[in-house]
Amino acid sequence: MPRSKFRQAGVLAGVMLCGLAGCTQALFTAAYLIRGTNDPPEFDGLREKRVVVVCRAPATMNPDHALATEALARRLSQLLRRRVSDIQVIPPEKVAKWTDEHSWDEFPEVGEALGAEMVVGIDLLDFSLYRSSTVYQGRADIAVTVYDMTRDGEIVFEKAPLRVLYPSTGIPTTVPRAQFRRVVVNVIAEDIGKLFYPHDRTADFARDGTALPYQ
Repeated sequence: MPRSKFRQAGVLAGVMLCGLAGCTQALFTAAYLIRGTNDPPEFDGLREKRVVVVCRAPATMNPDHALATEALARRLSQLLRRRVSDIQVIPPEKVAKWTDEHSWDEFPEVGEALGAEMVVGIDLLDFSLYRSSTVYQGRADIAVTVYDMTRDGEIVFEKAPLRVLYPSTGIPTTVPRAQFRRVVVNVIAEDIGKLFYPHDRTADFARDGTALPYQ
């Protein structure tokens, strides 16, 4: 018997025995050993699909936030390409070119123009890099909507608001704003990406540590 199979069999036997004895904590531990720490995606309908990622911000936001939307679309596209099976993500550069050159109001318009089967629409409702004039802390409120273009742009998944706060304690403003913005955008993209592919639920516990090199 392969080692992994033997391990699972032993764990299952322990579960049965402890279940009879009322070992609640042991049951949780056994479940952890078998399943690991991966949580399933909330929506797994992007597999084997041609997908476009579109991000927008309210017109009142400043140029710094506009840069964040471009970077967010690019980073999320990368994550989906790496983590979702057999997905085809339309290049962010192509998406940015089309949205810059055309007038549009709704996400499905972009999907239809670029021949996408699914549209991941990201509304950056609120975005800030500062907790105070001397402390960085990225904050964002996001709405995520997925449209199925094979069903005339029907909404098949929604998540709102998705709130991001990073880092939890803030860091001094001793690095360039663009550098910190890049880190925050990566965190936001990761949180959105987790909606669409399996992810390690324990990864966030150490995430604040990625801000330390920037202090």
